[in-house]
Amino acid sequence: MTAPCKGCPDRQADPPCHATCGKYLEYRKERDEYLRARHDEGMIEYAHIHKLDGIRRAYAMKRKREGK
Repeated sequence: MTAPCKGCPDRQADPPCHATCGKYLEYRKERDEYLRARHDEGMIEYAHIHKLDGIRRAYAMKRKREGK
């Protein structure tokens, strides 16, 4: 995903056009949604892995207590 500012003929340095450029605002909205989705996926994946680690540790402790 490349920002539409790269190579844009209407790009202004002073003042920056990010606040008023429709192409950039649309890009930023899509980018924020994409990053939010990746963050949510990561948090779900982290929680799942963390839960599995807890189950493995509990199983290992049980086996140790029972001497197996």
